[in-house]
Amino acid sequence: MKYIYLLIALLISIKCSAQQTVQWTYSTKKIQKNIYEIHLTAMVQNPWHIYSQYMDSGGPLPTTITLNHNPNIELIGTIKEKGKLVTEHVKVFDMDVKYYTDSVDFVQKLKLKDGAHAPISGTIEYMLCEADHCTPPIKRAFEIDLK
Repeated sequence: MKYIYLLIALLISIKCSAQQTVQWTYSTKKIQKNIYEIHLTAMVQNPWHIYSQYMDSGGPLPTTITLNHNPNIELIGTIKEKGKLVTEHVKVFDMDVKYYTDSVDFVQKLKLKDGAHAPISGTIEYMLCEADHCTPPIKRAFEIDLK
């Protein structure tokens, strides 16, 4: 029983440490009337990295962004990634993995219906890794007011 408590404490400590190694900011940019970009930006501390959304299965957990449905918002295209993408072959997975160090900006373009005022909300699920270990998956909720 003592080992179970120790394992739980270790996992909690790893998760808390991981949350301190990445800072998330959320912002909007008005492109034109009723057209916006939302920016979900991760600032990752060295030596950690965060995975791309666009990876083959069988490897580490890719970043997943889920936007909650809002009838006043129409998504335009898919979520883009802006940052310095690193592609590296990882022997453990026997595949190429894609990740970002320092920072990555996830950008979604959307259209707000005329006269509507609507926040957009959702979740980001991600995993952080460094040379010899990774965090368990972390899920965080967000809400952004379209201004």
